[in-house]
Amino acid sequence: MSDSAGKQVPPGMQALYAAGQAMAQGFFDALARQHAAMQDSSGVAAPKLPMPEAELMAAMQKEYAEKQAALWTSMLGRKPGEAGPAVVQPEPGDKRFSAPEWSESPVFDYVRQAYLLNADLLRKMADSMPIADGRAKSRIQFLTRQYIDALSPSNFAATNPEFIKTALETKGESIARGVQNLLADLEKGRISMTDDAAFEIGRNLALTPGSVVFENELMQLIQYAPALEKVAFEDARYALTLATFTNLGMTGNARAMEDSLTKLLSSKFEEVRTRAQEIKDEVRFSVPTLVKYANENEYITGTREALTQITPSPANGAGSNAGSPRPVTLIDWTGKGTPDAEDAALDKIAGALIYESSESSYEAVSEELSRMTPDDKAEIFRKSVEKLGKYDNPVAALRLVGYTAEFVISEACWHQLLRHRKTDWFFQDPAVSHGITVPPNIEGAGVTALLVEATQASEDVYGKLVGEGLSESAVYAVTNAHNRRVVGGFSLWELYHLINLRMSEGAQWDIKNVTAMLAAEVGRHHPALVAPALKRAR
Repeated sequence: MSDSAGKQVPPGMQALYAAGQAMAQGFFDALARQHAAMQDSSGVAAPKLPMPEAELMAAMQKEYAEKQAALWTSMLGRKPGEAGPAVVQPEPGDKRFSAPEWSESPVFDYVRQAYLLNADLLRKMADSMPIADGRAKSRIQFLTRQYIDALSPSNFAATNPEFIKTALETKGESIARGVQNLLADLEKGRISMTDDAAFEIGRNLALTPGSVVFENELMQLIQYAPALEKVAFEDARYALTLATFTNLGMTGNARAMEDSLTKLLSSKFEEVRTRAQEIKDEVRFSVPTLVKYANENEYITGTREALTQITPSPANGAGSNAGSPRPVTLIDWTGKGTPDAEDAALDKIAGALIYESSESSYEAVSEELSRMTPDDKAEIFRKSVEKLGKYDNPVAALRLVGYTAEFVISEACWHQLLRHRKTDWFFQDPAVSHGITVPPNIEGAGVTALLVEATQASEDVYGKLVGEGLSESAVYAVTNAHNRRVVGGFSLWELYHLINLRMSEGAQWDIKNVTAMLAAEVGRHHPALVAPALKRAR
């Protein structure tokens, strides 16, 4: 065997060539046997995976073999306690191997870099496959990434130095807890994501009648019927303060957990920091590699402290008797300040849809748009949403139309609204200076005075705490009925999702009313764009 210059390749290098080719070929042959993975956009499966062109394949294998040889030579030449040169580096943001234990040991350093070389070869091969169908190509790339991530040495006890170190530091406690969890899961016949013993029906777990309103091969959507007790609780909680205990669940992958814990550990509230540390202590046994880097962030805390010096202190005056501001005010929208805001928005949507359906440059598409009438662009938009079903996501072009709105809403409503993570939220701390929201059922029952009495009592406590310089403690006295100021930035795409979810028949009254007001505000400027979303919600 010779290289591109005609030189004879050494036997050791030939073995590395063969090993790389065998590993890649074995993986892609196994992938080809997965019929569903090979389906193109028409649903037809290809008979065999097309491998990269011979010349490109040879170049990738040559690079792979040379780097493997360099890695092996580097490991053999390392002296005890001496750091070796890095032949390959993890991708930016990949913290799986950032702990010093991976590089301090020649063995683990070799395992780490050999894995990265193998992963790089498989990724390049998947990206270089001559597959014209975009759907089939994306499936191959996705499955390749899953395969690569699953075989990471950080996932296995024997090849993860951080796991070994934690086991030694805890004198085997981390392993014992893991085995206990595994045995418990085997007895139940399923993998547990939470502690089942922590929940009891009627105490902290609801049992509500419901029915399946939609299902497919992946999921079931269940709509629960609100019972009288549930409605009563929803309204009664407006009198409760934010100091009241509640149950909260958190789900997410290890990387999301690290980011969340960093923010929580940097909170100005002591309770939040304490809970975050408890979470970190609990999950470090399962994801020690990433969670160990979740700490208080000096940028977050320092910036907050600097901004506190130049912003006014919390208000301590008007309370629930003050007139409430408008619940929803649209601040900005696509096309604001133009003669026809909706036409400006349609330019963005129609332009994106035409661009996706053509081979023209964006400049050429813009010229085509300039020759179209508003009705022409509106027709393109209508075609993009006319078949939109109850559970469908609208076309991505709707993300190009944006809005910014200010909300003055109850704490109860805000805690529902903030779950919409595709909206960029900017919010003030809880306060008592923006009035209260009274549930219609409370007003209809003639007991509004009781709610006002409860909110006024909380305002007295709030004022005393602020007067004592305890503004962080004062927020705990705010009730769920008190209004908070919030600004949200969102797209038309997210507005469709919000209307569909929060204006449905079973939606909670408060957020349903707020969403309806938001839709009306947007409809003043973009009526034709909002109409299909409202029609779908009905």
